[in-house]
Amino acid sequence: MINWTFVVVVSAIVAVIVELVKKLPFLAKEWSSDDLRDMTIMLLAFGLSTVLATFIGISLEICSTVAQGISYSVIVWCTQKVVGQEVIHKALKKRVEKS
Repeated sequence: MINWTFVVVVSAIVAVIVELVKKLPFLAKEWSSDDLRDMTIMLLAFGLSTVLATFIGISLEICSTVAQGISYSVIVWCTQKVVGQEVIHKALKKRVEKS
């Protein structure tokens, strides 16, 4: 039997690492230390939301992988919406001010 929680967590970690590696040259040239701090906060929030979703799935003893997937998706989406939108908004605002 496939452990779907493990698959989801590993996939999320790989996705974050891939995104970070793709952004590194851009970040090194264009972003200030405040932007890097905000990006770090967003990545940490994404990681924490993944862990939280996993623990919720385990603690509720959800047998259905569909229910686990839904709980994971909702928590990650909420975290990205709140933290991610704030980081993106701040970064865009700084770019407009620099122009």
